[in-house]
Amino acid sequence: MAVGWRFKTKGFDRVVTFVKNRFATKKSHVLPDNTAEHTNVASSFAPPPLPATSQNLENNFLPCLLRNMNREAIKLVFDATHDIPAFPAIVSELVHELNSHDVSGARIGQLINLDPSISANVLRVANSAAFATDRTISSVDAAIMILGFDTIQSIALKSTVSGLIQLQRKKYGAFDANALWAHSVATSMYAGYLSSRVKRLESSEAVTCGLLHDIGKVLLNACYPDRVADVLNPGSTLLGESLLGKEERILGACHTAYGAMLARHWKLSEPTVFAIELHHHGNSPDVLKDQTMHERDLVATIFVANQMAKTTGFAANDNEIDLPSPQLMTRLGLPLDLLEAIALIPPEIPRKINAVIGS
Repeated sequence: MAVGWRFKTKGFDRVVTFVKNRFATKKSHVLPDNTAEHTNVASSFAPPPLPATSQNLENNFLPCLLRNMNREAIKLVFDATHDIPAFPAIVSELVHELNSHDVSGARIGQLINLDPSISANVLRVANSAAFATDRTISSVDAAIMILGFDTIQSIALKSTVSGLIQLQRKKYGAFDANALWAHSVATSMYAGYLSSRVKRLESSEAVTCGLLHDIGKVLLNACYPDRVADVLNPGSTLLGESLLGKEERILGACHTAYGAMLARHWKLSEPTVFAIELHHHGNSPDVLKDQTMHERDLVATIFVANQMAKTTGFAANDNEIDLPSPQLMTRLGLPLDLLEAIALIPPEIPRKINAVIGS
């Protein structure tokens, strides 16, 4: 089963040029009347790698699912979870409250005030250039009003996820923790934006899944500290081999299966577990045939958000982009071309990403 076209990224200026040329020669019927405002979104990102060429790999690779992992790999994962802290109680309750149908701003403020680190980060982001007002934001309640629940959730989860990433980085030093965190935040913000186009999805759930979609990479680092560096070494890549295929060859399973197991260890919701496990299967309807409509929508959202993050320069250690199928883009109400879809992203999204990651 093909997972789409795969291509390496090189320079963000290529995307800007592509989008400008495309819009100069063709007005797509899916673009709104205020397209000119949104096409400038690309220029608000720092210079990143971007698509240069694309090629169809004959050995298109599908990562194995959690249920297909061998017993030895599963045992290693279970052993590794003992080194991974549980979700902090306050963060867990915050996520639960933010995903509830009767979310209360007052209750969210009370929980945030119980954690000095989260409180400080909420106030820092609220006073950043991206959310600048004509006054200093000095209370958590005021910050919540400015930032919104999705951004609050990203900041709260950062205290857990970035801590795990930094812990593993200090322990093994196999990957760029800052780049992985930036990629996770970008994916979560794009997922929140995309969820607004799918009325069946709650944006806070999509934000959570986007932020946690690559958490399996942290667990992989804990399971196989001596071999993760080999995965990231370009010199050990076989001809035509994808990064996911390389993970399975060297590590026994790829980060999606490990991430799903960690999500279950943390007692996260089953749709979240499936979104983490299947976020590279967006173009594979046969893999998703047993999932609910809600789960398929969530997987589609995280799949496309992940490609958007990589395409706009938040790629971490993975520069391979799987172009979403026309069916997937139609499901989300997007132009069929990924770059045209990126051009529709409101300019405040990249500003929010940079505010949360602290750049």
